[in-house]
Amino acid sequence: MSVFVILFSPKRSTLISNKLEIGRTKPPPPIISPPCPVDTTLLEVTIRTDDYPEETAWRLFNLCTRDVQIPLQFYGGRLDNTLYTDTYCVPSGQGYQFRIFDSFGDGFQGYYNVKYNDILVGEGDGFEGSEDSFTFGDECPEVKLDPSVYARVSSSTDWIEKLIQCRFGDDPNGSKSGKSGRPHGGRHTKVSKTDIESSTKSSKKSKVLASTNKIIGSARSRNSEFGRVVDTNMSF
Repeated sequence: MSVFVILFSPKRSTLISNKLEIGRTKPPPPIISPPCPVDTTLLEVTIRTDDYPEETAWRLFNLCTRDVQIPLQFYGGRLDNTLYTDTYCVPSGQGYQFRIFDSFGDGFQGYYNVKYNDILVGEGDGFEGSEDSFTFGDECPEVKLDPSVYARVSSSTDWIEKLIQCRFGDDPNGSKSGKSGRPHGGRHTKVSKTDIESSTKSSKKSKVLASTNKIIGSARSRNSEFGRVVDTNMSF
């Protein structure tokens, strides 16, 4: 009578089982990085050049900071009648003006479109003349100034008033010891050298005071209106 012995290897069985388990497991999803860093937004500019790409250029102006966000992008050296798409990351929460130019001034015969945060915000199938433009984005955030700014503006102009007092004296009319800054009397009235100097000082001081008030008023006005003035009048 013959006896057959079947050997069982637990290690081999475990290895096969592990391979099967690995085969059934789904691979982890790929990690997709955002196209732009935090606090920035993707801007996509598509241009189809015309017969003269060297005449085409565009730039992006930030309406909130009043700065050129993206300088002139020229298409000289690129192929004519060809579609190009370029991407940029621009600060979020800002308002922008896109401006496209034809340097020769006879119009652009190509096509362009602009996407901001994957949303089409403007496009054009060519234009006549030398340029075309449109605005998009968010409203400009309000600029809140620290109250200490006004204190600094005031203190920065105090030296002007002190200089006036030091040079012309404390009398607002520019005269001293009760004397008038301007001589009175008929045409034959004797005018002394002191009266002439006093009159000259009074006239100079009036002009300086007027200039001082204008400087102070302008400084305070600029601080109160800082960040609210938008200048979109740009030349090519």
